[in-house]
Amino acid sequence: MFFFNNISGTGVVVYPGSNVEFYEIVDANEYKISVNKRTYKVSEEVYNDVKNRYEK
Repeated sequence: MFFFNNISGTGVVVYPGSNVEFYEIVDANEYKISVNKRTYKVSEEVYNDVKNRYEK
């Protein structure tokens, strides 16, 4: 289990077994993380951090 802050600073908790997907929209410089079908806009730093932790 871990958490991250979305672009507006709201904490999002990711529980074990959650369906997590990553979306990087390069042209718009947008990064999104989807947790159980809810999508959150995040900064590039948060995106990379969560992706690295999740994929371990």
